[in-house]
Amino acid sequence: MSKTVFLSTLSPYNCKDVQLGLYYLKAYCSKHMPAALPRIPIIVEVFPARLSVEGAGETLLRRNPAIVGFSCYVWNVTKILAIAHFIKRRDPFVKIIVGGPEVSVRSVPLLRQEKAVDIVVRGEGEETFLELLQSIIGGRMPLSCVRGITYRTSSKRIRVNPERPALADLDSIPSPYLEGIIKGEKNDILPAETMRGCFYRCHYCYYHKDFPKLRFFSLKRTECELRCILAQAPPEVYLMDPTFNINRKRAKDILRIFKRYNRRSRLHVELRAELLDEEMARLLKQANATFIEIGIQSTDRHTLRIANRQFDKGAFKKNIMRLNKENLPYQLQIIDALPGHTYSKVKKSIDWLFICKPPQIVIMKLMLLPGTFLRLHARRLGLQYDRHPPYYVRRSRTMTQEDLKKINGLRHAISLLYDTGLLRESIFVIAKELKVAFCDIFEAWLKWEPSLGRGIRKERLQSRIAIAAIPRFVKYLCLRYNRAGRYADIYPAIRKDLATYYVTELKRTMGERNANRPVSKKKKNR
Repeated sequence: MSKTVFLSTLSPYNCKDVQLGLYYLKAYCSKHMPAALPRIPIIVEVFPARLSVEGAGETLLRRNPAIVGFSCYVWNVTKILAIAHFIKRRDPFVKIIVGGPEVSVRSVPLLRQEKAVDIVVRGEGEETFLELLQSIIGGRMPLSCVRGITYRTSSKRIRVNPERPALADLDSIPSPYLEGIIKGEKNDILPAETMRGCFYRCHYCYYHKDFPKLRFFSLKRTECELRCILAQAPPEVYLMDPTFNINRKRAKDILRIFKRYNRRSRLHVELRAELLDEEMARLLKQANATFIEIGIQSTDRHTLRIANRQFDKGAFKKNIMRLNKENLPYQLQIIDALPGHTYSKVKKSIDWLFICKPPQIVIMKLMLLPGTFLRLHARRLGLQYDRHPPYYVRRSRTMTQEDLKKINGLRHAISLLYDTGLLRESIFVIAKELKVAFCDIFEAWLKWEPSLGRGIRKERLQSRIAIAAIPRFVKYLCLRYNRAGRYADIYPAIRKDLATYYVTELKRTMGERNANRPVSKKKKNR
């Protein structure tokens, strides 16, 4: 059996997904490999998170790899390194190469600790990986000449080669879609990239260090790729750009392209609300954007200053109203344990966000990622964190473990009561009639919730439980704040929310039943 190059990673989900970075490597090497070198098959396979180390290792070894390349992220690096050790024990001659944001910045300590890893690719990988294949398979250059890698020499010493400049022309990377390398399956979410780099320098993020300058794929290439992707009618297309609308004119052009070729796919983007305008909000609606991520991280000036994060409250609120006007689904995100944050400041940020009436609010956990400013200055900033991925912060000078536990409670209550739709509209009526802050309502729920008994920590309440529980909870609130007479004014809003929730739950349950229903042999054979 001939040797192969195997590119792999672990999905963050319990199913396979399309990892675009691996397909870029295959496409770039397939196009730019010198004709004189032997052609060796490059196989890409993404494993679901639930697959065992032994299961993944055995699958890889059955393909008879000469080289195994892993893409490492905070959610999968621990398991990937275990797979690497499994492979090396079974076949010590396999070259194991790792890359990705989780290993780029700590290449030397990683090689010292992980004897199964031979080479670490730092930063952008396409050109580097091509030269590695030329070196390892073709013998055309020594590893010492490959820029952008850290590796273990034959004498077991660790060598750090010079950095590799970023690719000047992103169009030199062939599109895996246009080359026919990615052929999405029926339910695949298909990712795409229209740019690399980030204008911002947030202190909790590493992305801008790997890609410090803004670079764009040409609009012509982007149009051809989106047309090809949308022709497959995937359920969703995820544009991976860190700030999709950093260039407003270009973002609008891409939305028009998406609208032109879209059949029925949903669009997922990450953007800055301050850079929106009325036309862009309308184009997002027309492009069927159904998942818009907007990270603000905090509304507290002192906290934002430490995080090196910009935020214009006036522009933000004005443009969020534009999204609301178009009835667009979006998610507002804040980060819990940022330096300077206290429990009361987090609550204040959440209460302010609720004034904007967003469809969803998510409280993210702060991870001190390797190479970030916050990680490098953690001791000075008083941040204590887990030493193993995902590096969650456990306490800070201004936030205790008990505070973080209370934030976890808020996270649960917001998800259960608001994001699911149980109190989607009525929470605003409750806050107004009882003259209480939104977070006070969620805190009250956490005190009252144990009265529901078993199963209260599930992400959703069953309809039959919710219909009885929510009115009881609101009566409890009215008594708690000495406004029992206000319940009659609040109840119509509660009844409307519960009716909507009941219908939504019914559709969701029926959808799950249909998805799990076995297909008859007759249908299978058609």
